[in-house]
Amino acid sequence: MTGNVDFMVTWVWNLPGRDALLVTGHLVAGSVGAGSVLVDADSGARIRVLGLDSHACRGEEYTLVVDRSDADKVLVGRRLVGAPAGQDFNCDSA
Repeated sequence: MTGNVDFMVTWVWNLPGRDALLVTGHLVAGSVGAGSVLVDADSGARIRVLGLDSHACRGEEYTLVVDRSDADKVLVGRRLVGAPAGQDFNCDSA
């Protein structure tokens, strides 16, 4: 699902009442959803996508729900790409 994803982070919402981060950005290519793993194109850090926010899709802008344990890896201005085949995160096995 994530092989050709290209996502540019424009905002990170770290809301104390939520169990996860909300990450807004532009989906330049591909598709992403629950269980996807994205990789920071510069650092190689893996970011686990838990789902899409209910008001996630506004044109090419999306808000991803990201595992809170990945908070230090998600930075505004970074480019997230699809994880190489075989490295996807499975929410059922976490």
